[in-house]
Amino acid sequence: MRDIEADNQKPEIDAIIEAKLRIIDLLQRLSRNEEALKACEEALPKATQLNQKGRILLMKGDILQRLGKLPQAIKLYEEVANLSKDEWYSLDARSRIAEINKR
Repeated sequence: MRDIEADNQKPEIDAIIEAKLRIIDLLQRLSRNEEALKACEEALPKATQLNQKGRILLMKGDILQRLGKLPQAIKLYEEVANLSKDEWYSLDARSRIAEINKR
C-alpha cells in the first residue's frame, strides 16, 4: 500500500531540494566552499529524484575538487557516473574524471 502522506509531501520536498540547489550554487560562487559542502550533506538525504541526487553529488564533487580533495571528488564523480549512464549529470561526471586524470 502506498504512503499517501509521503506522496502528498513529495512536491514540497522537491521544492525544498531545488531551493537547496540554488543555495549551494550561490555559496560556491561566493567561494564559501565549506558551507556549500555542508548544504550538500543536508540536501542529499532529502533528494527524492535521481537527477536531484546526481546534481547534488556533482556539486559536492566540484566543491571537494576546489578544496584540493581530488580522491574524494573522483569517488563522487564515479558514483554519479554510475547513477544513470545516459543522463547529463552522468556524462558531466565522466568528463570531470577525464579532466582530473589529464593533470
